[in-house]
Amino acid sequence: MSTPQEFAQTLFSTDPKPAHSVNLEFDTDGDIPAFFEVLLLIFTEGLKTMYPPPIQISSISEESILKVMSHFASFGIKMTLDKSLNPAVLQIQNKKYLTQRDIKDMTFQVSEHGYLYTVRFDMLRPS
Repeated sequence: MSTPQEFAQTLFSTDPKPAHSVNLEFDTDGDIPAFFEVLLLIFTEGLKTMYPPPIQISSISEESILKVMSHFASFGIKMTLDKSLNPAVLQIQNKKYLTQRDIKDMTFQVSEHGYLYTVRFDMLRPS
């Protein structure tokens, strides 16, 4: 698979595999923000396989989120999507991740229908 989009389309076209059973290889030259962007692309493309664009994050079911989380676990990534009510956020700083050095500190946020949704990734520890 040559692109994150192709990887996501292949990954999400089947049921989730066991944790750490899928190999993810993209050359980001150790650039952690670039790796974060790859994960966001996989997340977005994966959602496109389940929901027709434009995707409204507020319409994504809990069952679908759990399925996405399982797909990410299959290649060793812990993905979380947090939802907070009535955010006191006037402006979302989605490029802040460019200044972070650790994947677990990077976030992407979307505000929709009075909620703030925050996507995070981390390396999944073997159990």
